[in-house]
Parts: sequence; C-alpha cells; structure tokens
Amino acid sequence: MNILRAHIFGFGHWVDTTIDFPAGPFLCIYGENESGKSTLRQFILFMLFGFPPKKRAFYYPKSSSRMGGRLTVIDEKYGEFTIERMDQVRNGAATCELANGDTHDEAWLKQRMNGMTLSTYEAIFSFSALDLTQIKSMKEADLGDVLLGIGLTGASSIYDIEKKLENQMGDLFKPTGKKPHINQQLQALEEHAQKMSEHRQFEETYRDKIQHLNQLNEDISNIQTELKTKEATRRFKEKQFNALSLLHDYDHCQRELARYPEDVSFPENGIVRFEKLQDQRLPLKGEWAVLQDTEATIKQTITELKQRQHTEDVFNQVNDLIEQLQKNRERSYQIQTLDNTLDKLNREQQSALNALNIGLQQDALATIFLPFSIEKAWQHLKHTQEQLDLDMMRLKDQYATLTRERDELLIEARRLNSQLLDEQTANDVRRKLYEDDEEHTRQKLAEQRDKQHTTWQRLKKQREKRLTVTMTVAIALAILSGVAGFILSNEALLIVAAVSIMFGISQFIIGKRSIKDMVSMFATQDDHTDVIKLNETERDKLSAQLAIHDQATQDLQAIDKQTRTVNLRLMRCEDDFHGLEVKKDQLAKDIEDHIKTHPYLADVDVIYWPDLFQSLRHLVRRQEEISHFINERRHLQSERDVVVEQVRDFYHQQGMEYPETEVLESLTRLLEEQRNIQSQLMTYQQSLDDNHQAQLTVQRQIQTYENEMMHLFDQAHAKDENEFWQRADVYEAVNQLKEQSSKIEEQLISRFSEQDYTYMVKEANRDGGVLKQKLEQLDIAREELETSLEAKRSEYARHVAELDRMESDTDFSMLQHRFNMEVDALHKEAKKWAVLKTAKSVLEEAKRTFREKYMDKVMEQAAQYFALLTDERYSQIHPPHEQSGFRVEREDGVRFSVNELSQGTVDQLYIALRLGIGRIMSEAHRVPYMIDDAFVHFDDDRTKRMLSILETQSTDQQMIVLTCKKNIVQTVEKDKTVFLGESVRINASLVIK
Repeated sequence: MNILRAHIFGFGHWVDTTIDFPAGPFLCIYGENESGKSTLRQFILFMLFGFPPKKRAFYYPKSSSRMGGRLTVIDEKYGEFTIERMDQVRNGAATCELANGDTHDEAWLKQRMNGMTLSTYEAIFSFSALDLTQIKSMKEADLGDVLLGIGLTGASSIYDIEKKLENQMGDLFKPTGKKPHINQQLQALEEHAQKMSEHRQFEETYRDKIQHLNQLNEDISNIQTELKTKEATRRFKEKQFNALSLLHDYDHCQRELARYPEDVSFPENGIVRFEKLQDQRLPLKGEWAVLQDTEATIKQTITELKQRQHTEDVFNQVNDLIEQLQKNRERSYQIQTLDNTLDKLNREQQSALNALNIGLQQDALATIFLPFSIEKAWQHLKHTQEQLDLDMMRLKDQYATLTRERDELLIEARRLNSQLLDEQTANDVRRKLYEDDEEHTRQKLAEQRDKQHTTWQRLKKQREKRLTVTMTVAIALAILSGVAGFILSNEALLIVAAVSIMFGISQFIIGKRSIKDMVSMFATQDDHTDVIKLNETERDKLSAQLAIHDQATQDLQAIDKQTRTVNLRLMRCEDDFHGLEVKKDQLAKDIEDHIKTHPYLADVDVIYWPDLFQSLRHLVRRQEEISHFINERRHLQSERDVVVEQVRDFYHQQGMEYPETEVLESLTRLLEEQRNIQSQLMTYQQSLDDNHQAQLTVQRQIQTYENEMMHLFDQAHAKDENEFWQRADVYEAVNQLKEQSSKIEEQLISRFSEQDYTYMVKEANRDGGVLKQKLEQLDIAREELETSLEAKRSEYARHVAELDRMESDTDFSMLQHRFNMEVDALHKEAKKWAVLKTAKSVLEEAKRTFREKYMDKVMEQAAQYFALLTDERYSQIHPPHEQSGFRVEREDGVRFSVNELSQGTVDQLYIALRLGIGRIMSEAHRVPYMIDDAFVHFDDDRTKRMLSILETQSTDQQMIVLTCKKNIVQTVEKDKTVFLGESVRINASLVIK
C-alpha cells in the first residue's frame, strides 16, 4: 500500500490543504521547525487507524469548523481508493471509495490493514527521535532490556510489565518476609489455631447436649405426626355424620329411577327442536304464495315489450351506420388537418427554394434523383479541394522557411570563416603550447628530485653512522671472543670471533656500495635544450585563439551538413508543387462532369455541394410527403361520400324521412331505444328465472323442515304429534331425577376425596348413633397424645436453656468465625498471587516463543543494517541474556555493551533493530514506513548510508522520511522530495509542490 495524496479539510494548523506525494516508493518530506511535519504524520495515522475523541479534539483546527480529510492510496488488489474521515460524521469512522464507485466501511479498511492497530503500527512501522528519549529515562544497566522490550512489543514495554508483576507478587507473598499480605495472614491463622485448641474440651460437652436435644426434637415430631393422624380421622367421621341427610336423599332418587325403564329414548332437545321447526316452516309457505303471484305479473310485461322490439338485422344495421357516421366525423377532421398541413408544407417548401436561390422550381423537385453515391462523391470533391488548398499553403510556407534557413546558414558560415586562423599560424600556436607544457613538467620533476636528494643526504649520514657502529661492535665482539677462546682454549668462541669479523666487514662493504650507487644516481642530470617559457598571459591568449579556431572549424562542418540537408528539402518542395498542379487539373475536370449532370450546381462553389445535397434531399423528401398527403385526402373524401349514400338508402327502406341535419343523433336515439327494450327484456327474463329458482328453493326448504320433523318422530318412537308429546313427558321426569342425583353427588364429591366418596356411596354406615360413639373415642385418644407432647416440649425447653447459657460465652464462636474469615481471606490472596504468577509465566513463555520464532531473523536483518550504517565497523548484534543486555561485535571480534557505545551509535543500533523488525513484519503488512527526524545524532556519512538503506528497502514498501535537516534534503533527489515551505493557493486549497 502506497500513499498518493492527502487532502486535509482541517487537522491542527493544516486547513484546506492538498499534498501530492511523488510517484516513487521513497520520498522525503522537508520542512523547518513548526512547518507541520509531525502534524502531517499524525494526520496520516488518523486516516489509516482513527483516533479516540479526546485525541481528535487535540488536533481540532482553530481556523476551521471541519476536522478530517481524505487520503488517497494505491493497493495491490483494489488499485487506487480514497479513505475519508470526519470528526462529526459516524464518530470518526472511515469511508473508503474505490475507483469504480463502490464504497466500504471501517471494517473493510481494517481487513485491508490485516487487522493492524495504531499501537502495532507505531511500534513496528513508525518512530521518531522521541522514542529514543524514552530509553534515556531508564537506568544504564537496563538499556539492553528496554531495547528488547521495544523491539518485541512496540509501545507496550515488556520490561515495565514484568517489573509491575514482580512488585505485585512481592506485595502478596515472600518466602522469608513478614510484611506481605499472605505472610501476615499465615501468622494470624497460627495464633487463632492455638487459641482454638484451648476450647476443645468445652466443645465435647456441648456436642453431647446437642445430640440429646436432637433426640427430643425427633420424639416431639413423632407425637405431632400421630396427633395429626387422629385429628384427620376425627374430621372424616364428623363430615360423614354431617352428610347423612344427603345420603338418604341419594338413596331415594335411586329407588325412584328404578321404577322407570332403563332406556327412555327421546331425541336430545326434542321439544325445542320440534317447536323451532314449526316456527321456520310457517313463513316459507307464505313466501311461496307471493312468488306465484309475481311470476304471473312478469310474464305479462315481457309480452308487451316484445311487441315494441325491432328485428335483430335492423338493430345491427343501425349500429353499423352509427359507427360509419362517427368515422365520417373523424374523416372530416382528418381532411381539415391535411388541408392545413399541405398549406403549411407548400409555404415552407417555397420558402426553402427561395433561400437556396439556385433557380429550382417546386415542380422540378419530383424529377430530382439523389442517390447516396452522389453525397459521397460531392464530399470527396469538397475534401479534395480543401486538401489541395491546405497542401499548397503548407508547401509555400515550408519553401519560404527553408529559403530563410539556407540564407541564415550562409551568413553564419561567412562569420565563422572570419574567425579561422591560417594553417601555419595554428600549427605554431599548438607547438608553443606543447613545448610550454613539457618545460612545466620538467620543472616539477627537478623540484621533486631536489627534495629527494636532501632527504637522501640526511639518510646517508645516518646509515654511515650505523655502519661505523656495527663495524666497531663486531670488531669488539671478535676481540673479546678471540681473547676468551684463546685463554679458555674454546673453539666455539674462536669461531664466534671469526664470524663477527666477517659479519662486520660484509655489512660495512655492502652499506658503502649501496651509498655509492645512490650517490651516482642523484649525480645523473637530464640534458635538455633551453626553451623560452611562456608567461600566464601569453599562454591564456594562445589557448583562447586556438579554442576559437577549433570551435569555428567544428561549427563550419556542422553548417555545411545542414546546408546540404536544406537544399535537398527545397528540391523536394519543388517536386510537391508539380504534383499539386496535376491534382488541381484532375479536380476541375471532375467538377465539370458533375455540373453537366446537375446544372443547378453551376453557381455553387464545390465546398458547399455536400451542404446543398442535404438541403436538396430534405426538399425532395418533403415534396414526397406533400404528394402523400394529397392522395390521402382524396381517399378520405371518397369514403365519406359512400357512407352518406348508405344512410340515405336505410331511411328509404324503413319508410322514414331522411333528416338533412343531425343524422347521427337520430340514429343514436333509435339505437338507444332498442337497447333499452332489449335490456328490459333481459332484466325481466332474469327476474322470471330468479322467481322459478326461488320457488324451488322455498319448496326444498319446506320439505327439509318436514323431513326433520319426521326424523324426530322416529327417534321418539312416535307415529304422530300427540304420541310425540306423551313420550316427551316421561323423558322430562327421568331427567329431573337424574339431575337431582347428580347434584347430590357433586356435594359429596366437594366434601370428600374420590376414594372417600366411593366409600360413602356404597359402604358407609347410615346409622347416626354408631358414628357418634366413634367420635367420642377419638377425642379421648387425642387428649392423651397432647399431654405426652407437652411433657416432651418442657424437657426440650430446659435443654435449650442450658445450651443458650453455654453459647452465651461468645469467645469460642467468635474465634471460630474469625478463623474461618482469615482462611477465606488467605484463599483470596493466594488466588491473586496464583493469577499473577500465571500471568508472569505466560509473559515469559510469549517472550521465549517470540525469540524462537523471530529473534534470529530480526537480529540477522538488524545486523546487516547496523553494519551498513557503521561502514562495516560492527559486524554482529548479540541479543540480550539473563545477565547482560544487547552487545555488538566489532570487525576485529571485540564486543561492546550498549553502555559503552556513543549516543549516535546507540541511536543507530535502535534504528537498525526497528528496521529489522519492520523488514520481517512487512512480509505480512505492506504498509508505508514513516520516520520523523530520527537521525539527530548521525554524521553526514552515516546519514547518507541510512538514506541509501531506506531507498533500497522502499522496493518492498513505501518509505516516508520527515526531516528538518538540509543535508538530508541535499542527499535525496529533488523529484523524491516534498518541500512544505514552497506552497501556492489554488481553488481554495493548498497544493504542496
């Protein structure tokens, strides 16, 4: 992804500004302090990732009501698209517009950024000099850890997180500490445990009393259960005694029902249904009588209407005539319209002919034939005429230009010939300059030889002195060795003496010979003839004359070549003139042939013939249109006359007087009257059919009701209506007994359960005396159980009072409560400590995983950049270990910690590490890399190397360098630089060149 353009509506002090970035992947943005470089960097970050509301408010412009802008980028997949963000639109969310007009939202932009966030981007692909100031705030011993933390996690420092976790864990627990929370908690639990052991004996006595109290509670519960059972039995017997009257009534109903047959068949709701059928049949019989009277009236009316109706043929004939007369009205309107149109077209045609003014009459247009080939031919003639005129004008201009060029070349040649030297003079000048150069060279060699001779004299004295010392030492050594060997009779010492004499003599001879050779060499002198040396003025004058001569010679050769070329082009122009004359003759002949065929072209220039063709073709077509309208009018007039004659014949056949006016209205009234009659006949016929249908419906309904009444007789096993009513009385008596029995059953069911109800109806004793005796026995048993329950409750209360006295001593309970609270608190603190321990382990595991996955690649890439920056002075970067931070290795193998490096080298190490991380991460994220004034401590050489590295890396991703240093701008090519100081206002926007 590369940035192409930034249009800023309002951001900081940038308002209505457009910045076009150079097309290449590497660019430098230069501006002095407070020119807006860092603000521009923040604007790009805002467009790519967005800012929270507080940060957006910080960059709100003071001279504009809009905060936001547009950023145009180019992507490998989607090509060029524009990102737009506004502070007050969608809460600063982005809108992306593609080149084809499609738009996407913030989620699509995040997908194009591969999920990268602002903090990740600033940690990997963007940094400034401020990042290094954060490092300086740390201790020197921790500098290596800080570099690693920034390299691995970006803006989030692993170093700070680890320190924070260790401090929090130390506040909770230390193996040998007393102040941490967990240590204090363990000590408190120890003290509580000691106090609780003193209360164990008291606790055993308390436990025995609790067990006895539980037993009493169980006994009380059993007595209460038995008492409830006795009470339930008594309530049932009491309810049974109260229900004796209902049971007697129920037995009476059952006896009465036994007197009637078991199956009393009668239709359900038979009486109501029978009475309803009678009520529904009675109005139907009255309606049937009315329908019969209506049928007779309708038949009489239909007979009268048929007597007034004409035949179907007459009706159809009138209808056809009306249609024809209506069409006649349309024909009359069309004839009038055609007359107006013909009058208008004739006037327009005559006006157009008068405007052409070529002597052509309107009648002659019908005889003109204009095929399409004529138009092409006239177009060709026009084009040929225009082309010949243009070619002739062009050739004349070209011939005049070439003639002028030839004259100018001849004048220039004469001027240059005046500057030439004769051949003898030129050779003399070259010889003098050559001899002067040789003399100058010999003088320099002589000066060098004098310097070497002086140096040799000094070295000669030193060498002679060394030879004398060497000879003296060798002789002294030989004398000492010889005397010692002679006295001690030692041959080895005698040999040493001889060797020393030989070594000293040989060194002296060789040294003297070397000195002699050097003396003879310096004594040799070069023989040369005396040459007159030129002074500086004479030499410059001769050099200038020779330079003018040589330049004039070269210019004359070029002018000669140009003159030959111009003459050749003049000859070609003359040939072209001849060719144009031949074409003009042929064109005149073709024009004359066309005028013979079309005489009206004689007074028209050929260049207007195509326009005249269009006009003539339009006139011919309009004349054809006029002829068509005339024929159409004649046809309409003929059809109108035929229809009028048919209407006269119809009136004559029907014996009616033909009206001279309002013929159509008369026929329309006749037709409307027949239609009304026909409509009335259809209506009455439909009414008659409906009446028949209604009679059939009423008859079917009456029959249906009578069938249903017979069905009720069959269900009641009755032959007629009287027998049906007798069966109804028996059915009513049985139903009343069953209903009374059901009500009694409902009362019994509401008082007893289903099982008790069955017992009450089938097995229960109906004797009231027996039931009363059983109730008295249940009352005696209940009183005995209540006495026993009261005794148990008194004993239970006594034991509870003793336990209350034991529990009134709250020391043990409070101690137990506090102990449990301390245990819970210890568990919570231990859980916090375990969470922090787990977090630290996960962080260490993440660091280790990152090192295994990326550290080798990052270190290798960073080492390459660091070596290039330091001109191969440092060849390796070693990552930090447990006991040491970053270390760098010099080319001779010596290693240095970051504390031993200069400030500029530490900065370069940091930048090399950041570039290495960016290089590795750029394989997954092809986003622009921004560097803001990070080369503060770089010298000129290392600055140039840094820029070279960035330009090389820009082949994979866009590199943007923001700087206020002129030496950086002077190093970068001008077409790759954006100067924030050079700006002009165009269309209310600032365009940075």
